[in-house]
Amino acid sequence: MLDRWRDFIDTERWRFDGRDNNLYHVAFREVTVYRAFLGLIQDRYRAAAYEYMARSEAFRLRIETAAATGTAIGPDTMLEQLQLVVRMEIESFYLFARILLDKIALAVHFYFGLHQSGHSLLIRQLAKAGVLPSERLQTLAKDLGKKIGGFRSEQITHQRELRAIRATGYRTGEGPRMILSNLYPTVGDQQFESRPLEELILAIDDYLSEVIEFLVENRESTALQRVGGPSR
Repeated sequence: MLDRWRDFIDTERWRFDGRDNNLYHVAFREVTVYRAFLGLIQDRYRAAAYEYMARSEAFRLRIETAAATGTAIGPDTMLEQLQLVVRMEIESFYLFARILLDKIALAVHFYFGLHQSGHSLLIRQLAKAGVLPSERLQTLAKDLGKKIGGFRSEQITHQRELRAIRATGYRTGEGPRMILSNLYPTVGDQQFESRPLEELILAIDDYLSEVIEFLVENRESTALQRVGGPSR
């Protein structure tokens, strides 16, 4: 997806004249940068996840053996360190993914000459301006706002529950995820889990693909100065 996005902006920019050519390239290149950041985080996560799961299984076997023989075992400090790294990469992914969504929104707002605002207002601003997004684009934007923006805000950046416990765990066939619950839970408390990063990156790439299609379909509505067009 990253190559397709690069090709799109590198081709599209030459429709615009002088100053807007450069402004367009800089604004849309920020999307490229933050999507690349997610790729780097994902690579680091995979490496740490593989080691974490292997060490977790080895530690589980040690516990079983110790229980069967009545032997005491101490904590695995390396496993604890890997848990920390895995959690850091998951949280980093959500933080940078949320920034990416805002970068996409800012670039699209700029393209159509709209008031600059973040992801949460993108669809509303476009509809208000008469540039109606497709149903699929609206659905993807809403879903990502909830899966990424909502989780990032409620469970990472603005989590103020002092009883909150963040652990890591994994299911067969999936990478590790964050598991969030409360110490001394009450009836109304809920448990939350992060989503697999592979799932999120695919959803983000689907969204980027739909954004490209949307921009292509609405080229004539751009507010940017086009080559050979009337001066503003």
